[in-house]
Amino acid sequence: MIEQNEKGLYQFNDRQIEEQARKQQDFLRIIHPFLNETDIMRQECVELRPLPRQKDIKYIRSLNLWRLDQRGLERHIEFLKGLNGIPACLYYSVYAYDYSKETYRKDGKPYAKGKINNQNARFTSIAICDLDKISEERHSDVVGMFENCGIAPLTVFSGHGFQDIVLLNERVYDIELLKRFNYILKLKGFPIDETIVDPARIMRMPFSFNCKAFCQEDKYHDAESPVAIPTKLVRFTDKRYSVEEVFDRLNTLPDIKNDFSIQVNMPEKEQENIPTKDAVAKEAEPIEAPIRVFQELSEEQVEELSSIYNIIRFKELPDAVQRMLYGTREGFRNKTLIFLTMFFANKLGLPLPKIIQSLVIWGARCNPMLDEEYIIANVTRIYRRKFKGNGKYDSQMVKEFGYIDFKMYRRDNKILFNNEFFDMFHLLSDGAVRVYLAAKLYEKMTGEKLWTIDRLVELTGYSARTLYRHLQQLTDYSLVDKKRCCRPKGEQYRYCINKFFDVTKGFLSFETATLEYLLKQGLLTDGELKLYIYLCQKINQSTGNECWLSQKSLGKDIAKKRNSISEMTTSLHKKGLIKKTAESYGKITYCYYSLIY
Repeated sequence: MIEQNEKGLYQFNDRQIEEQARKQQDFLRIIHPFLNETDIMRQECVELRPLPRQKDIKYIRSLNLWRLDQRGLERHIEFLKGLNGIPACLYYSVYAYDYSKETYRKDGKPYAKGKINNQNARFTSIAICDLDKISEERHSDVVGMFENCGIAPLTVFSGHGFQDIVLLNERVYDIELLKRFNYILKLKGFPIDETIVDPARIMRMPFSFNCKAFCQEDKYHDAESPVAIPTKLVRFTDKRYSVEEVFDRLNTLPDIKNDFSIQVNMPEKEQENIPTKDAVAKEAEPIEAPIRVFQELSEEQVEELSSIYNIIRFKELPDAVQRMLYGTREGFRNKTLIFLTMFFANKLGLPLPKIIQSLVIWGARCNPMLDEEYIIANVTRIYRRKFKGNGKYDSQMVKEFGYIDFKMYRRDNKILFNNEFFDMFHLLSDGAVRVYLAAKLYEKMTGEKLWTIDRLVELTGYSARTLYRHLQQLTDYSLVDKKRCCRPKGEQYRYCINKFFDVTKGFLSFETATLEYLLKQGLLTDGELKLYIYLCQKINQSTGNECWLSQKSLGKDIAKKRNSISEMTTSLHKKGLIKKTAESYGKITYCYYSLIY
């Protein structure tokens, strides 16, 4: 048991701080499930904000968490070491917020970086209420009210009361959710704090300490013997609800009172017109938004956007497209959505996943924001209809974003693979195929015809020793040539792609951006990558956009067992890269494979 020191505070050792950090992160995993995701492109994070309760304590910077991985745990531990033994309360942001978004106060001054506010708040996965100065017995009655309408809350003891949390089964982008939630609770007679209404709200972190007794200006100040009160999780649940369920169930309770200060309008669901084929092919309806002359982006803004949109080469985009990605106002969002989808697909050759990731980020920066599901559905539909051209870029778009010289953005990003390469798949290891693909990509992206082994380490994720083994197999089959070096001088061997193939066998072309996406570490196993590339070649040789093969013959072609083919094609289907359909003819089952993108 940890005891307080003479100052009424708790002093932890390193092991206890690590345990405290792990408990807090377990709590964050429940209330902010997006932190468990491994998506490296995320710009939203959660703020942990310390509030010192004595004037002589220097400013302590908030901790921002993008994911709960090992690096996040290490940063969390170091952060807690800075709070150890000092009178400071710790809070977490109810909403995830956009760290990169520039926000300003009414007087024009920028908000502090690294802190949530009402402008950069993005989404939440909880609805929460605060019950201050309430006894344990009275709080049991409140929990009973929740349970009577079929809701099981998670509860945190805050030191002077309780905070009840309802877990949601989705990200909710409604920035008035807390206001609506606490409005209906008050209407039904819950003894809540009416101030919990804004998306910038921070709430008490469990497994920390309530140190308000040390603050002279606070109503809980104790001048004689202030004591830090441990906060804790007193009621756990993993039950989640939709927003509609929560409000429908609370509405089954009778109204008790209506004399309170929360003012709220229950919003009707709003949705923009979904772009159609006619909207792409024909002139769009006139936009009513007032036209303004575009503004140039500063070098600092371009650098910031490059880090946000780091899945694309942002600095190489036309200035007008950069301005679109900075954020689009109402009246231009649908037109911009159509244009960017077609520009990325038809001019840059980006694969669908990269386009979706980029435009989800863009949608969050629009004013007002566009819903993520809306963007995914419409980008996917536009992409798969394979519209030609750039999309409509009319005079209003030019005035809003600037002129684009489309002739400068011709697609010169094809990588050709001779079909002789695929004829060797039954001989090549999975790793050798990945190395060859990475070498072709490196040559296309850099223009360098000769390269050392160090150049491929980053692209493949292999160690130098593993790369040497795979390169040896590629040189044995004359896919790669090995150039001599001066060993006494410590020079490395240099390698190059063998250009001498039988051109009569034909080629398979790949978009540079597509191959770059497929080689992304963690997306596909070596075996899945080899199988997917081979299916692309087979579909390329067939009519239409599909091919049919038995798993036995497919396994023979790439040196895999039948059950491995079944597992890998199922995995590719689940990852959205292919569509797999099985049909039986007598005793033999054939599978149809078609490419998703």
